[in-house]
Amino acid sequence: EAIEEVGQIRQGNWLSTVGNDYIYQAFKAADKYKMDYQEVYYNDYAFEQTQWGGVDRCHWAVDTLLKDAIDEKLIDGIGIQGHIEFSDVDTILEDARIICEAGIKCQITELDVNCNGASEFEQQKEAYKTVVKGVLEGNDDGTMNVNAIIVWGVTDNTSWHSNRYPLMFDSNYGKKPAYYGFMEALEEFLEE
Repeated sequence: EAIEEVGQIRQGNWLSTVGNDYIYQAFKAADKYKMDYQEVYYNDYAFEQTQWGGVDRCHWAVDTLLKDAIDEKLIDGIGIQGHIEFSDVDTILEDARIICEAGIKCQITELDVNCNGASEFEQQKEAYKTVVKGVLEGNDDGTMNVNAIIVWGVTDNTSWHSNRYPLMFDSNYGKKPAYYGFMEALEEFLEE
């Protein structure tokens, strides 16, 4: 999580000690010590916040922050932390395409979809379904290379956004409509 909200590299000890290229240096060190079967990913949040200062956040990560690491094949992929609202679904899928165009893999990590309670559960269901189906179709047609969709928790009451009911199971482990949306996406893709 090296990207500041304003499009700058995060200030802190890594930047002040190692320098502006500390992300590149971290991947260079990881490449030196990782086993051949291990993959290295950069993972960050708020990719769905596409514009700041006129620059697309995902493009900036691929074209600037990670460019040297990508070019030198020090990085296998990028994780998009998917803490999203309904309006972010298309953006998260487009970001997966941008990452694929850079020639690396992508993961949707920490996926949860905020809503304002039961009155929005059907919208939440459609958001989960759209993400999953979009990834499957993008992988199938070669416009994406997403190898994981990781959900950020199990039940709403244990979520970091518990008051926004973001997950697929309620506090009693009951399946919410979002669960069925996720499963419908899988079923519909397999039927195509």
